[in-house]
Formats: sequence, C-alpha cells, structure tokens
Amino acid sequence: MPRLAVVLLALWSLAGCATEGRALIQAFGAARESAKRVDQQPLNPAFAYLRATGGGLTVLMARGSVDLGPTGPVEVWYTGGLEVVRLERGRLVGATGLPVEWSGVVLPPLPEWRDILARTEPLRWERRRDVAPGYRYGLVDRLVLVPVAPGHPGAMVGFDPARLRWFEERSEDNALPPARYALDTSGPDGPRVVYAEQCLDSRFCLTWQQWPAPGAKK
Repeated sequence: MPRLAVVLLALWSLAGCATEGRALIQAFGAARESAKRVDQQPLNPAFAYLRATGGGLTVLMARGSVDLGPTGPVEVWYTGGLEVVRLERGRLVGATGLPVEWSGVVLPPLPEWRDILARTEPLRWERRRDVAPGYRYGLVDRLVLVPVAPGHPGAMVGFDPARLRWFEERSEDNALPPARYALDTSGPDGPRVVYAEQCLDSRFCLTWQQWPAPGAKK
C-alpha cells in the first residue's frame, strides 16, 4: 500500500468512526474541532504526529516521509484532508492545501541548532519562496534569528516553556510577523524544535508541536 494511503488510513482511525473522523480530518476547512477533542484522540504508535493549529482549528498531522532536500532532511506531514506541511529542522519549507500556500522555498545552508545556541551574534540569512493565492513568485525574506525569553507559550500544550530555549525569527522589512521556535535541549540527539509558530502571511498563522508532548494530559 502506498505510504500516503497508509498515513490517511491512520488519520481516519484516530476518530474511531468515519462520521466523527470526517470532521476531524477536514483540517483548515469549515468544520471545527475543539482542541480538547483532538488532544484526546488515540494514536497509532507506528506514526509520528504533530499537533497543529491554524485558522481557529486544532488538528493532528502524521508524518508521511522524510525527503532529502538540498540543505537537509525535510519531514512531510499530512492531514487526512491532504493538507501538507514540509519542515526542515523545524522550519516551514512548504505548505499546500491551506488558505495560504508556500512553494519553491529555498533556504541557504544554515547552522545546526546546537551551533546556533552557541552563537553570540544574531544569525542573518535570506529565504526565497513562492506564495499563493496571488501567484507571487521569488519573494525574498531577509531574516534575523535571535534568542528570546520564553514569554507567552502561544498554543503550546504539554511542555514547560521555561525549560525550553526560545528563538524569534524576524523579517527585517516586517513583511511577515515574527516566527518563534522552542527547542528542547535535553534529548540525547541534541537540541530540536518541539514547538514553532509561523505566519504564512499577515493574516494566516500556524503553530505545530511534537505530539504527544511529555506533559500532555491524555
């Protein structure tokens, strides 16, 4: 069975029956699910999951594959409604099926997060992307990444914000609201993003996090 089909079947199984599942997997559509209901969905341990929010919805996404991109591995995450989010080391490098879509995202070779944590100066870099609707091609974002205090945890569930290392990624021309990344530095494989926030334009923003989180109530 194709990998995507397996992922979709897994997502259908989250809600236990087709009637309830149909509403759950229509991510970013007209149907709305309470965060509590989504958070209580049983999970198939064969898959990795994200808890995502956007457009007033809370949904679960399953990882379908890990692709080799030009600057590193890219995780491809799906909802049952075929919305797709692509992440590289926690950064958004693609989004399709959403009210705002990013494609053709080009990143430079960026330092590993462990090296970013050791920096004493902000990290400046450029990202190129295509955006729809509107067919805007080759947009260039001049970004600066700086460490910040934990502050408001946003849509985070199950993590203690004070135990994470936080970064803010700002657009130097204010083309987009700042993105935020929360890193867990306690794991054996080094620091990794366990929660992030990214606005795809000035009106539509996403969050995603590791799920289940260590402290989430199931």
